[in-house]
Amino acid sequence: MRRVSAAHMAWLMGLLLVLWLPASSHAWGTLADMDAPPSADRLSAGAGWMSLPRSPEGSHQRYGLMPALGYFRQDGWFLSTQHGAGWQTPLPGEHVVGARAWPQWGRARQDEGTNAPRIGPRLQAQVFANLQLHPALWWQSAVSQGAGAQRHGWQAESGISTGLPTTSGWIGLGVAVTYANAAFRRDYLGKAQDGWADWSWRLGLSHRLDSLWRVEGQLLQARTWPADDRPHQSRRLTLTLLRELP
Repeated sequence: MRRVSAAHMAWLMGLLLVLWLPASSHAWGTLADMDAPPSADRLSAGAGWMSLPRSPEGSHQRYGLMPALGYFRQDGWFLSTQHGAGWQTPLPGEHVVGARAWPQWGRARQDEGTNAPRIGPRLQAQVFANLQLHPALWWQSAVSQGAGAQRHGWQAESGISTGLPTTSGWIGLGVAVTYANAAFRRDYLGKAQDGWADWSWRLGLSHRLDSLWRVEGQLLQARTWPADDRPHQSRRLTLTLLRELP
């Protein structure tokens, strides 16, 4: 019988976790905040606390604890409860492009209504590009497909972010806007026409406690424009404790 390596076991277990634990149900804030592929395969595991929108438009919040796992390979493949499953590759000039996918819950039944149709679980697919404009400044973009009740919705997100190093990690700040097609805006915002869906800002940090342990966090605040043209605030907060594994 062929022996399965620890790395392959971690990959399979991580896949189960990613499929079982959707990253979120939000319809915004999907830019890929990831480092370039590591020089050696890296595996980490831990736990996190989350506050996420219960419905795609973020009308209500849900809270809870979740396991966290990240497996990043030097050839660009990755599997993470935070970033989904996918592949990325560096380009000359510290640029990165890639593709990934992650599962999402749909809209909760109690949030359905005339302008909020039934939306079931789905697999969200995305291509992304992170271009370094300056040692501490990046232009990020992403196009995602698979949103909406019939999975015909797509959105294009673009933003600017900065990451400043600290003595034991980094802290970052970014702003972004999202343009979406009619299917996306109809099912999430009640507007059946292409147009701007939201703008958002986010604050992220990574702090290394020692050679093995680190803390990561992100706060993302978005403003969406539903059918009544009254801007709606929605937010996502995650805090994660991770340990590097051999």
